[in-house]
Amino acid sequence: MSAYDIYGANSSMATVQSKIEVHLSITMQERESSYFGVYCIWKSKNGESIEIKNNLDPIDNSALMDEYSNYSILIFVNNTNQSKNIENTLGDAGFILLDHNSGS
Repeated sequence: MSAYDIYGANSSMATVQSKIEVHLSITMQERESSYFGVYCIWKSKNGESIEIKNNLDPIDNSALMDEYSNYSILIFVNNTNQSKNIENTLGDAGFILLDHNSGS
């Protein structure tokens, strides 16, 4: 069963990206969006993805997700079958699991 998780961090985007790449042995790509601003993404061949976004709406400078406004960076783990392993690894890297949803 696929899961969708959100993690929080209070570091720079570059620091978070570096820690995720080292701990998960992946390479992320930097992208830019008018809605999210600069963000980082990694996608697997089977549809799993990890995204790092500033928790700041670049248009109105409010939190992108108000419920997590105490975190400057949000990490989205999407469509994963490795939720528990990723949770352990990202927890070891210092990131906080904020939300877990099991998809169907």
